[in-house]
Amino acid sequence: MDMNTNFYGTLRVIRTFMPGFINRGSGIIANIVSIAGLAPVPLLAGYSASKAALQSLTQALRATLAESGDHRHRYLPRSRGHGFGEGYSA
Repeated sequence: MDMNTNFYGTLRVIRTFMPGFINRGSGIIANIVSIAGLAPVPLLAGYSASKAALQSLTQALRATLAESGDHRHRYLPRSRGHGFGEGYSA
């Protein structure tokens, strides 16, 4: 489920809008990645893997489309007190 939402869903949206970005010569892709994609969280392997895949996709797009005029951004939100990963060390 996590891969379908966090990775494949994002990939589908990017594939839908990318032709317009390329035709206009500009566009912005802002991916919401998670620190869990860089430092996996115990008991949340699927979520961590899906965010790691999204991080890799974002980096690959940055390299592939570097001269097309669009900009890729990733946002790594911080914990908001919901206990995500609490009690675990990376």
